[in-house]
Amino acid sequence: MEEAPLTGHTATRKPDPRLVAPSVLLDGLGFGLLFPIIPDLFRRLNAAPLDVDRYTGYFLAVYCVMQFIAAPVLGSLSDRFGRRSILLLSALGETIDYTVMALAQTVWLLFLGRVISGATEAIMAVANSYAVDACDDDDSRSAAFGFNNAALGIGFILGPALGGLLGHFNPRLPLWASAVSQLANLIFVWFFLPESLPPEKRRSLHWKQLNPFVSLGRLTRYSAVFSLVVVFFLLTLAEQSNTILTLFTQYRFHFTTLDVGLLLSFFGVSIAVSQGLLTGVVVARLGEAKTTRLGIGLYVVAFCGMAFVPSSWMFYLATVPLCLGGLGVTALRSVISKSVAPEAQGELQGSIASVMAVDNIVAPLLYTTLFARLTTVAEGQTALPGIAYLVAAAISAVTLAYMLLRSEPAPVEL
Repeated sequence: MEEAPLTGHTATRKPDPRLVAPSVLLDGLGFGLLFPIIPDLFRRLNAAPLDVDRYTGYFLAVYCVMQFIAAPVLGSLSDRFGRRSILLLSALGETIDYTVMALAQTVWLLFLGRVISGATEAIMAVANSYAVDACDDDDSRSAAFGFNNAALGIGFILGPALGGLLGHFNPRLPLWASAVSQLANLIFVWFFLPESLPPEKRRSLHWKQLNPFVSLGRLTRYSAVFSLVVVFFLLTLAEQSNTILTLFTQYRFHFTTLDVGLLLSFFGVSIAVSQGLLTGVVVARLGEAKTTRLGIGLYVVAFCGMAFVPSSWMFYLATVPLCLGGLGVTALRSVISKSVAPEAQGELQGSIASVMAVDNIVAPLLYTTLFARLTTVAEGQTALPGIAYLVAAAISAVTLAYMLLRSEPAPVEL
């Protein structure tokens, strides 16, 4: 395939890896605006009450399925055509998605918008590839990943609050706001973001690389890289135990909707602060491998605490080591990126995004089923609402044991 011409800036020297963070923030903001009003969109289209629940689940699932298919492909394309080109494509796809949904008068058009978005969305994966391109050492790479995660967290904090406020007046207003945020993202990337991957460092593209299963399958040929991706999958699966957070806190502590919102805001702010301010400092002091192990250990402590704490204020405290433990996942992502040659970073980060999409499909089914089974109990049986967090703690403990025994691999060619 011929190389696509790049418009705007080209990189003559490595840009600051933090420059891509505004794009990540706008991406998170766009989705966050949408999140609170999804059921109301279907109600506005006269869906029956039972259909609203089903459609909401399908609406989230179809995006994850498209991400699983598309993310490795878009990552590979960014290795060939540069990061800016794919960031522009993703922002354009998101803009079209939210505009289609804002105008939709039928349910199938809402789903069409999500298909478009899932098929073109690669901002977080490409932003992390951008960070790898622009960094010279382990400390700066982990800090850049943490900065991107903090930016995404801020978007998720601001988006739901603003989306809930706008949706109170009209459920379509958050969709228009999301479209504007992604148009702003498109303008930002076009005019202000320099390319991080110069032409001489791009790799050739073969058609089989556009098969997402081939990209994922290539990881299995290298046991060191594949095992790290499996660890990442398991830790992300453990993180996703918070899909029952609303159900758990309402059952255990009788939280209201406002209580849940305050907890989520506390959670989001804690993640943004820890990822944005502490990642670089901790990795500089401990190194990536020790930071990864420390973070996973904090996950074990946090999930055990969240499963058993007797009061709501103690539950707040238990989430603190969970937020700090996210440093370990960020450091792990940096370890994985170091295990693959620089010119294959887009494909790698796309494959990781695909793995996360699988987590987003599996986790809600797993944890809500466990919660339902062990809270709906017969007389004389003991309810165990924290079972999901105990499973997450066990998953984290297994990955910690592996990381303690693992040796450092050399970078490989995908």
